[in-house]
Amino acid sequence: MVETVGEWGCQGFIPFYTTPPSEKLRRQIDGAEKYIKVERYTPERIERELLSSASGHPIAARYFPKSLVNYYPKFIETISAFDISDVVVSAGVASVENISFVVEGVSESESLAAQEKLVELANAFATSRIHAPNFHKALEEVISLYPEGFDGNGKPEWSAEALHVLDETYGLSKAYFVASVWSFWEWSRAQRLFNEFMASRGNGSVAIGLLTLGGINNKLPDRDRELAARLLAYGGTPS
Repeated sequence: MVETVGEWGCQGFIPFYTTPPSEKLRRQIDGAEKYIKVERYTPERIERELLSSASGHPIAARYFPKSLVNYYPKFIETISAFDISDVVVSAGVASVENISFVVEGVSESESLAAQEKLVELANAFATSRIHAPNFHKALEEVISLYPEGFDGNGKPEWSAEALHVLDETYGLSKAYFVASVWSFWEWSRAQRLFNEFMASRGNGSVAIGLLTLGGINNKLPDRDRELAARLLAYGGTPS
């Protein structure tokens, strides 16, 4: 192995394992590591690197569909891009990844709790950035399906009239769906306009609170529910 690496003018060897290597092969690689760089890709590492990036998810879905199904229960699990060692405390301010808390004058335990919260937020934002392309892809699909609810720049129409058009064109469930998608921009405004729309439709008594997860589950057909689930799961912010 060492000789082959040298013959090819390489600096190291990258073994990929889908199952644990045999004892004989493991000893050979361990021995080679004394002389060359060895970068092991175990099944766990392959899975982690595929599923910790937006570009890796389509690859996993295409080539490892069974494995991805097993991963689905945790497919929006927050990644661990940062830990407490990444927090910098200076002049009474704790910061990581452009997020900061003032910790001056607090106890040591309170400072530690603030730093742990910073790490939690930084990892949440990092996870959101990874999934941002997936969120925007789902959003583009919604806009292409129901353009009546959006302006030429891909932003909400923000009018009860637009919801009436959707209702008349596709049915009530589509007006409901588009209003729920508007809420990613500004949830209170979306709820208010939906209430106005429902009241003018003669359903004022049932308007309050319809833009909920339970309502989405009950009101939307499979395609719209799948799009809503992707938007919620990937948790992005519309541009």
